[in-house]
Amino acid sequence: MIEIQDGRVFNREYQDIYFSQSDGMAEVDYVFLRGNDLYRRFAEAADGRFTIGELGFGTGLNFLLARRLFLSTAPPTARLDFVSFEMHLPSPAQCRRSLSLFPELREEGNRLRKKLRAIIQYEGCHSLDFGRVRLLLYLGDARKCIEDFDGKCDAWFLDGFAPARNPQMWEPALMASIRQRCNAGATMASFTAAGAVRRSLEEAGFRVERIKGFGSKKHMIRGHCPEEDTESQQGIVPLDDIPTSSAKLDFPGHSQRKVGEDDLEARREDSVRVVGAGLAGLATAYALTRRGIAVELIDRSDRIASGASGNLAGMASIAFTAEPTAQSLISIRALEMFASWAMDRKESWNGMRGLKKLEESQRYEDSLRSHGLHRARLFHGLQLSIGGAVSPAELCAYYFRASMETGLLEWKPSCDYGEASLQEDIVGGRKLILCNANGIGQLGVARMVSYRPVRGQVIHLDLATKQPLTNQIYVVPSPVESHISVLGATFDMHLDSTERLPERDRYLVDQMRDRLPQIWESLDERERERLLSGRCEGRVGFRCQSRDYLPVCGELPDSADFLRRWGDFYRWSGKRKKDTDIIRESAAAKRTGLFINACHGSRGITTSFLGAEVIASALCNEPAPLESALLHSIDPIRFLWREVRRAPEQRTEL
Repeated sequence: MIEIQDGRVFNREYQDIYFSQSDGMAEVDYVFLRGNDLYRRFAEAADGRFTIGELGFGTGLNFLLARRLFLSTAPPTARLDFVSFEMHLPSPAQCRRSLSLFPELREEGNRLRKKLRAIIQYEGCHSLDFGRVRLLLYLGDARKCIEDFDGKCDAWFLDGFAPARNPQMWEPALMASIRQRCNAGATMASFTAAGAVRRSLEEAGFRVERIKGFGSKKHMIRGHCPEEDTESQQGIVPLDDIPTSSAKLDFPGHSQRKVGEDDLEARREDSVRVVGAGLAGLATAYALTRRGIAVELIDRSDRIASGASGNLAGMASIAFTAEPTAQSLISIRALEMFASWAMDRKESWNGMRGLKKLEESQRYEDSLRSHGLHRARLFHGLQLSIGGAVSPAELCAYYFRASMETGLLEWKPSCDYGEASLQEDIVGGRKLILCNANGIGQLGVARMVSYRPVRGQVIHLDLATKQPLTNQIYVVPSPVESHISVLGATFDMHLDSTERLPERDRYLVDQMRDRLPQIWESLDERERERLLSGRCEGRVGFRCQSRDYLPVCGELPDSADFLRRWGDFYRWSGKRKKDTDIIRESAAAKRTGLFINACHGSRGITTSFLGAEVIASALCNEPAPLESALLHSIDPIRFLWREVRRAPEQRTEL
């Protein structure tokens, strides 16, 4: 699809170039950065966050230069969301080769290439972590994908291929959708000055001006939303004397300013209370503190990760289904998000070496085809190139340490949190996030959540392995204890013993001998004898599993208010039910200001991270890192919709 020759990056399908052959960096700076007045606006990011929308990600050049400018000029606590819509994403290698034309961007280009390797499905929304900058890539037809994006942008880069080559990208309906997703005072800029594009934007509600184009190009356009057609728009920098050579680009040095102690103290006074110090609670505390939000973390135990989150080893993996389901898609998005973040860390999970699944090959062949998965291949089983072994205990310790280093985390161990404490927080209007796994059922506001505790027992093997291996059960190498691997895990829904049970150890050993004979054969004689004699060492923990096997992440609705609005839903006609946009109605439902991040089951390493990002984005008014339908699939309000489909006498107590 991409051809690179003599400084020219060309798309064969659209018969058009990605950027100016004479000076691509200067073109981006002129058209999009200065065209949207971003030098000034980044520096004056009053509320600490900024969102850019883009049509046409291409090779990522616009993103890299916008990120570079933001890090150079924005306040140190500010964050940037870059939301881009792309139909045909180039491969990581193609992006790297295209960006190699700009030696100044070598480091940034290599980092982008690494991040793009975390994407294993070329459709839907994919969240990639770049520190204070987050890239949200919507892959697919922008006309459809934009309906899954409910956020608002402060600036738009309209950078599809030329209207004559790619008219679908410039249709009036799409321009209207862009206008609906603009904050007050939002701007737009584009290299094209085609009359049809200008008219579409003006009909959508933009005020558009045609100005001098870059280099030899006669004209380009830029515009703004008319509601703010006063002081904020009069300050947009004129483009008359902007440099047209990348050698003259002058990005200020990266800001070294720190958050002052007075500001930290003010933030601590308005802290968010997080209940539960396992994977979900610590991931949530980390997501909030890295955004500058103070957190009070409480747990009934005297230490972090005292439950299932304290396991020695686990897997960052995905759930495979024959056809795409909410369960499989959420697991894919969560793994991509976690892997993108993890690759920048120096801890053991930076070296995740993938994993191998030995279950039925036909099942995986169907899954790869139906999901359109990349970074996976079938060879004596399924080999997945991203993901792998992670120590939940080490991950929890990292979240805790990093959060404490911000000065924004207050840790309160041995603290019981019950209904009385909850009601006190509700009356006081305190922001609260429930991450206490199986403890959520003790709190009235979470009574709607249908879940069950699932007991898991694992065995520690004296065995060094290279990567996780699964066949209904798994053997995972410990990332921190090189001579230990973890065999597991039982899935006991009807056992509540916190002690290790010999019969469950025997079950695991028998399963290993049957399903993973190569592991059994690799054990030395003394280790085999130990396992057969029942002298096993390991751990017991209780997962929190929702009844639909999906995590529960988002703002808790007011059950009483919901029932007043939709309690008669079961009486409605079939047509009325079918015509009801449940996702939109759910967004309009009255919320409590209380959140939940729980029910992660056996995928907690990755989905707890995703849930934390979903909640932090909601609290900070950032774009959600998921498509609308997937966001609804993990929203706790889904349990109420299921209830109102039944007559009142058949409903559970809410």
